[in-house]
Amino acid sequence: MKMSGESLKKPCEKEIYLIRHGETEWSRDGKHTGLTDIPLTDKGEVEAMALGRRLEKIRFDHVFSSPLKRAKETCLICGLEPQVDDDILEWNYGAYEGLTSAEIHKTNTDWNIFTHGAPAGEPVEEVIKRGMCLVQKLESLEGKIALFTSGHFSCAFATC
Repeated sequence: MKMSGESLKKPCEKEIYLIRHGETEWSRDGKHTGLTDIPLTDKGEVEAMALGRRLEKIRFDHVFSSPLKRAKETCLICGLEPQVDDDILEWNYGAYEGLTSAEIHKTNTDWNIFTHGAPAGEPVEEVIKRGMCLVQKLESLEGKIALFTSGHFSCAFATC
């Protein structure tokens, strides 16, 4: 019930669309791709076009992308103009960049990016810190928000 002199504050309404980039050579081959800036494959471009058709009826109020080619290309092919944000970068895999999980498990059998991070790369705590920075940026925004990024950062961000 509204009291005299009191205003009803509408809760902030938002929808966040967490969008992974299309296929790259390394994602196709199961290689961990952190900061290596590689483009989409032809199939990745086709995937982005198909995604664009699915997203065309949605009016996004805010669109953000990782600065990496694969995320920006996916966003642009979808017909959207992103604001680039470094907090949306994929995990820095350090010494594990370009390796498959099977190759990593030959020397570190229980390795998991979410529990061990990446040697000479980004620790779990740093990725969570970036995710929380992104959450804080998005808190003040309303409407439909598209985030074009990569797989493991998406998972980390979703937990934030």
